[in-house]
Amino acid sequence: MINIEFTKGEIQSLDYERYHYPHPRVQRKMEALWLKSHKLQHKEICCLTGVSSNTLQSYFRDYQQGGIEKLKELNFYQPQSGCGYFWTTAKIGLHLPFGCCLS
Repeated sequence: MINIEFTKGEIQSLDYERYHYPHPRVQRKMEALWLKSHKLQHKEICCLTGVSSNTLQSYFRDYQQGGIEKLKELNFYQPQSGCGYFWTTAKIGLHLPFGCCLS
């Protein structure tokens, strides 16, 4: 179990952000930490938030490293296609003025 100490101000910020932050994934992170601040067991937090224990541990590590600001970071995996050059070329071609001819 990871031990995290929360100040009253941090608990209030987590409480506010869990409903008001614009991205739902960040709201879930805030909710998990808010529940942790109320001494719920990890198993209960996972059940209430719908995240795995590994994901919950990563939320806790992020919070320990950078506080609430670190929880606001979203790092989605975005694989790059090998067709990037061709896609860019196609998009440029779609934006040519009417009657323009590339020769």
